[in-house]
Amino acid sequence: MTDRLKFTPVGIEADPRRTLVGTAGGTVVGMAMNLRLTDEDTEALRAYAAEHGTSMQQAALDAIRQMLHGERRSRFIRHILDEDRELLHRLSQ
Repeated sequence: MTDRLKFTPVGIEADPRRTLVGTAGGTVVGMAMNLRLTDEDTEALRAYAAEHGTSMQQAALDAIRQMLHGERRSRFIRHILDEDRELLHRLSQ
């Protein structure tokens, strides 16, 4: 099963040519998922993928990763603003 995995800085990704569902050492290493889109969203995703020379699946994965990364960054910034509010105020003077 490891021949179908690739290790990346952000985790383990399944080879997109194969569906990978199973466990390795008791840990789920991949899971198939169906994404139901409206006709309009499907066409928008298809157009975006074609424009950027990628697959619809990769475009959807990229969008999900960007959204998750943006939310983590926003939480981090909010944390810093809350924790260091007084210091930031003094530095702005």
